[in-house]
Amino acid sequence: MASSDNLKIEKLNDKNYGHWAFAMKNLLQIKKLWKAISEPAPNNPDREAVQDEEAFNTQLEAYNVWLEKDREAMNWIALNVNHENGCIIHNTESGTEAWQILKNHNSAASIGNKVRTRNEISRLKFNSNSSTMRNHLNVLQEKFNVLIDIGDPMTEIDKVIAVLNSVDGEFPNLVTAIHAWSEDRMTLQNVKERLNEEYERKKASRSHRISEALALSIERQQCQHSYIKPKANGGFQTDNAAAVQSSRRFPFDCFYCGRNGHKKADCHKMKDDVSSGSFNPIGSNKVENEGGVKKLHIEFI
Repeated sequence: MASSDNLKIEKLNDKNYGHWAFAMKNLLQIKKLWKAISEPAPNNPDREAVQDEEAFNTQLEAYNVWLEKDREAMNWIALNVNHENGCIIHNTESGTEAWQILKNHNSAASIGNKVRTRNEISRLKFNSNSSTMRNHLNVLQEKFNVLIDIGDPMTEIDKVIAVLNSVDGEFPNLVTAIHAWSEDRMTLQNVKERLNEEYERKKASRSHRISEALALSIERQQCQHSYIKPKANGGFQTDNAAAVQSSRRFPFDCFYCGRNGHKKADCHKMKDDVSSGSFNPIGSNKVENEGGVKKLHIEFI
């Protein structure tokens, strides 16, 4: 078992008195000093009032034992408070007195802490872009614990309401469904579990959609230089327009303009000439020299 000398607790501050008092009490119990704080101090015997020597010595010994424990408790308390609270008990040497002073001081200050903490709880809103559901619920639970520490614990139903209000913006349908739960089912633990399940489901669905979109983008990039493209419902299909255009490309020169890739009947220049009135109705005048003899190629429409 670890030595009690290694025990550490969070120092008392203006927000954690309830938690600190609980932890400090347990530390003093481990040190066997708590009775010096919690039980009335024995009387310091008066020699004149106690005539019996043995009784006087017994009472004096009991008082000295208590006094030693009380002062040791004072040392532990002083070591586990922040500067502000240390100043409050600076002039006392008794652990019992210091304990009461700190209790009174922090109880008076706890009203403001209660209001501030409850306001913080009401303002907390879940944002899936900046937090996970588990982290969000942990933050809320820490706020609930603060209220316990300062003596203002929330009821179970108040906690449920606070949790549902904090996630209503992103899970409105689920919150509405939970409102219809039976009283037995409406516990903080059940609500937390259901919210975590829904968050993980939506997270997985969102990841799947992103993966599908990425895969589709890659497929499209791979198909850019081919005549294959993915179907909307899966699989692939031929890009008919591009494929047909390539397969039906005319392999010879036009007999009107001399350019490769189309027939005279499809020649845009001929159509333009017809429109402008410069069209030769006989055909093209494409002349070649072959062995010094001019050959005139005439193609009729």
